[in-house]
Amino acid sequence: MCGPIVVDRRGLSLTAAVAVLYLLLPAASFAHHSVAAGFDPQQVIEIEGELTGIRWQNPHILLTLAVADSDGRNVSWELEWLSANGLGRTGISAALFRLGDRLKVAGNPSRRGLDRVWVTNLLLPSQQELMGGPPRPPRWSQQVLRGSESAPTIEGTAADVELGIFRVWSSGRNFLTRVAGVDRRNDPLSYPLTAEGRAAVDQRRSPEDTFGCVPKTMPWIMTQPYPIEFIRQGDTVVLKIEEYDTVRTIHLAPVPEASAPSPIGQSVGRWEGSALVVATTKVAVAPFGGIGGGLIPLSADVTFVERFAPSADGARLDYSMTITDPRYLTEPVTLEKSWLNVPGTQVLPYNCTQ
Repeated sequence: MCGPIVVDRRGLSLTAAVAVLYLLLPAASFAHHSVAAGFDPQQVIEIEGELTGIRWQNPHILLTLAVADSDGRNVSWELEWLSANGLGRTGISAALFRLGDRLKVAGNPSRRGLDRVWVTNLLLPSQQELMGGPPRPPRWSQQVLRGSESAPTIEGTAADVELGIFRVWSSGRNFLTRVAGVDRRNDPLSYPLTAEGRAAVDQRRSPEDTFGCVPKTMPWIMTQPYPIEFIRQGDTVVLKIEEYDTVRTIHLAPVPEASAPSPIGQSVGRWEGSALVVATTKVAVAPFGGIGGGLIPLSADVTFVERFAPSADGARLDYSMTITDPRYLTEPVTLEKSWLNVPGTQVLPYNCTQ
């Protein structure tokens, strides 16, 4: 790594604790796009330099900074951060940045020794400090603007009960996906794996950084932090997911003939009162769990049964997904999370940029 680096020894105990959170089933923003595979959450470094490039995009914002090294030569550092959509909802926009600005940045360094950092704190020339990730005290300023890819609230707004599921739902601040029966560290080997499943996990112990525009598959796409929206269209329910502009079609009746496997599979739904129960099959083989959504394999025989149940007051949408795979799992695994009703939220175009 080039350039002057300040290692934050004071913050190591905090970041080490936070690292445990980041290893949960892809939920915390750090693990959202395989960030933990490319950056070390147990270290924090500081750099300072001139802003030379701005790419305000999804899934990650990229800034470049000219940083003087010990010989006075400028080294170009790449700053990677949360998404444009996520930050935009919290008031952090490209309008806050101008080429030539001198910025101070703290963040997690590249695991590969590259001149790259995952931003946790950024100080603007105005002395306003921008922060992202889990809650922590500000580093340099009391003028703080906090960014997130989820809604800042932990409670939804009770309203429009008659709409049922048919509205926009947001992931709240505590949107971690829970996995029933799996230890808190989300160790892949704590899943109920067959012998073949355990062997497959052992072969996938070195996750790669998958930053890019490859859409997520089932079930990982359902653990993402962005808003979702249910729309009724005749005999189908359309589920729009902001991330990667994903659209799932849930068939009610009549059920179409079996289609070829796809990343999100074929979904058939039925009503249980106000709750929508969805069975999904024919999913193209895709792993789930672990860093970057991918240490545990799934076979072509995998099935998913989801339940979307709105609360009586319309404030919350409770969700569960039961995954059954006789090849890799000795028993079904159930994931749980919830979304919140946050009035005014929209599902925005994602327009992923490589």
